[in-house]
Amino acid sequence: LSACIVCRSPFTTKNIAETSGLSCMCPEDMYGIDGPHLEGGQCMPCPEAMECAFGSDVRFMLVPSTSATKLVGEFPRVAAGYMTLIDEALKVYKCLDESACPGGRPATCGEHRDITQIACAGCLDGFYLDSSARCVLCPPGTSAFPLILVCIASVVCVAAAAFCVNRGSQMRSQAWFIMMTMAGLFFLNLQALSVFQKLSITWFEPVRSVLKIVSVLSFDLQVLRPGCVARIDTLSKFIMLQVAVPLTFPLCV
Repeated sequence: LSACIVCRSPFTTKNIAETSGLSCMCPEDMYGIDGPHLEGGQCMPCPEAMECAFGSDVRFMLVPSTSATKLVGEFPRVAAGYMTLIDEALKVYKCLDESACPGGRPATCGEHRDITQIACAGCLDGFYLDSSARCVLCPPGTSAFPLILVCIASVVCVAAAAFCVNRGSQMRSQAWFIMMTMAGLFFLNLQALSVFQKLSITWFEPVRSVLKIVSVLSFDLQVLRPGCVARIDTLSKFIMLQVAVPLTFPLCV
C-alpha cells in the first residue's frame, strides 16, 4: 500500500489519505505562488475583496476561460463590485458603480466597459456613459458643438456674475438685487430637480427630456455625451474637475 503524503504547512489535501504530492494544495482563503507544492511553492492569504477557493493558484489566473481550460485549476477571483487590471491581477480596485464590475477573472468589466481603465470607469470607443451609468452606443453624427457651447456659456455666466457682484454699491438698485436673488433661487431649484433623474422611475415625455436638460445645471456633463467626442480617462476627468473651479477665481476678483 502507498503511504499517505505529508504536505508542508499550510498546504493540505482535499481528501483524506491522498498519496500523491500533486494533491497538496493551498486551503480555502489562501492562494499559491511560485509553483506547486512539490516545486517549493508557497501559500499566501487571499487579498481583500477577492475569493480564494481550495487549490487557488495565481498560475491559472490568466488562462483563457474556455471549456478546454476550465479543468486546469482554481484561481483567486475578484468579488462583485471590484476589478483588477490584467498586469496587476492581485491589486484590487473598488468600482463606483457595482454593475460595472461583475467580478471574476482579472480585467473583467460590464458590457461595453473599457477593461484597461481603473475600476472599469470608462466606456469603449464609440460608446458613452449615460446618466444611468450604462455604456450606450454613440448616435451617428454626434458633434462636439453642444459641449463647446456649454463651456463657453459657463465662462460667460461666471464673468457676468462676477461683474454684477463687483459693481459699485451706488450703482446697485434694490430691483436688481431682488432679480439676482430670484435667479439664484430658480437655479438652485432646477439643480434639485436633477435628483429625480437618479430615481429608478421610468419617466414619461416631456418630463424625461426636461430632467435630462436640468441635469446639465447639476454639472452632469454626461448628458452631452463627451465620451463620443473625445476619449477621457478617469485621471483626466479628475484633473479637469479640480482645475475648472480655480480657473474661475480671476474672473471673480
